[in-house]
Amino acid sequence: LDGQDVSGALDFYGSDLGQRIVTLEIAARAAMLDPTIDATSKEFAVEQAQADTPRYRLINDFIVANDLIEANVVGGLNSNFAFIDALVSGGATLPGVTADSLLADVWAQEDAIRASTAEWITAFLLLAYAPLEDAEIAELTSFSQTPEGRIMTQAVFTAFDEIFVLVARDLGSAASGFIISQDL
Repeated sequence: LDGQDVSGALDFYGSDLGQRIVTLEIAARAAMLDPTIDATSKEFAVEQAQADTPRYRLINDFIVANDLIEANVVGGLNSNFAFIDALVSGGATLPGVTADSLLADVWAQEDAIRASTAEWITAFLLLAYAPLEDAEIAELTSFSQTPEGRIMTQAVFTAFDEIFVLVARDLGSAASGFIISQDL
């Protein structure tokens, strides 16, 4: 965010609505760690999508306005590649497996990652924003389309991507070490 004007974002997220949104998102992330809540939220999201409810349309508008599916797919693919790259770099490969074949394997996961991402994001946002009024979700969507809102969304995705790639690379290195030690 260096050199960016984030005063509008600070104003929005410092407001009562902004603070409620952040609190609701954190609570929903924690709640969805419970497999039962995760499954129930996903079932509810499917029902809402099939019925094409006004709330589902509001949530979907927010998802589309912020390109949330594609941004998460890119992050997932980057993380998967970092994991596999660390495995290869660490020497834990099978005979005949090349970097190109591993990269093809990562790309082959794109559709599955996209479907899983769409399912989770829709369920998460329906759960997180359930206490909000429709007008408040519309206000959030409008803010997210401003230059300040776009800057914040991009900054969050950049930060998440960097963290997940680092973690995936570390996991790949650790897995490589484990695999090699098992082979010995």
